[in-house]
Amino acid sequence: NSFCTLLAAHPTMVFTVYACADIDGEKANFELGFNGVPSMHDVHVRTVEVFTRARREAGIGGQFQVAAIVMHNRATDSWEDLVAAGQLTANCQLYIFQPNHTDDMSKPLPKPLLPPAAVAPSREETLSRSARSTYSLLRSPSGNGESRVLRDSVYDRSAGDVAATP
Repeated sequence: NSFCTLLAAHPTMVFTVYACADIDGEKANFELGFNGVPSMHDVHVRTVEVFTRARREAGIGGQFQVAAIVMHNRATDSWEDLVAAGQLTANCQLYIFQPNHTDDMSKPLPKPLLPPAAVAPSREETLSRSARSTYSLLRSPSGNGESRVLRDSVYDRSAGDVAATP
C-alpha cells in the first residue's frame, strides 16, 4: 500500500538510463532522466541531442548519428541489442554506436555525468511548428506598435512542448 501511495503522490517519477558513446576517441557517459520508461524514439532523440552538444563542446561539428544501441545485461554481464523499450530497466547502461565508426568496447566506461547544458534557444526555436501557429494567432497589435502576447503558456500537447511566456 505504501508503494501505491508513493506512486499516487509522485505520478511522474524519473527513470534514469546511462548512455555512453565515443566522442573524438574518448568515451563519454551521460546520465539521462526521463519521466517514466522512455520509448525507443525518446531514447534515440535524447542521445542525438546530448551527444551532438558534447561533440560541439569538444570542437567537433556535425550532428551525432546513431547506428545501433546496445544495453548491458547485468545478469549475464554481456551487451545485447536494444530493440524494444520493454528491455530498459532503471539505471541501465546503454552504448551508442555511430555509423562508420569503430568503438573499442574493451576499455572501461567512464563514470556517468550529467549531460552538457543546452545553449538556451531563442523563443521562436522553443516553439514547435503547431505551437508557432497558435503563438502567431495569439499575437495582436496593442495599439502602440508593440505586440501583445497572452500571458498564459502556449502548450502543444501532441508534441509535449511548453513555451514560456515572455
